[in-house]
Amino acid sequence: MPSLAAVETLGPELGIPVLSTNLCLAWALCRALGIDTPSGPHPLINGWQERRRTL
Repeated sequence: MPSLAAVETLGPELGIPVLSTNLCLAWALCRALGIDTPSGPHPLINGWQERRRTL
C-alpha cells in the first residue's frame, strides 16, 4: 500500500485524519473478520509503521 507513507506522515503534520481507499478497505476487512487494531499513535495503521518501512 504505497499510500501508507503519506497517511502516516500527513496526519500528524495536518492534525487531521488522513485516509486512503486502500486503508479504509483494509480496516473494513479487519473489522469484518473480527481482528482488533493494535493500540498506538495511528488508529488505522498501528503496528504497521515499522513493517511499512521495510517494504
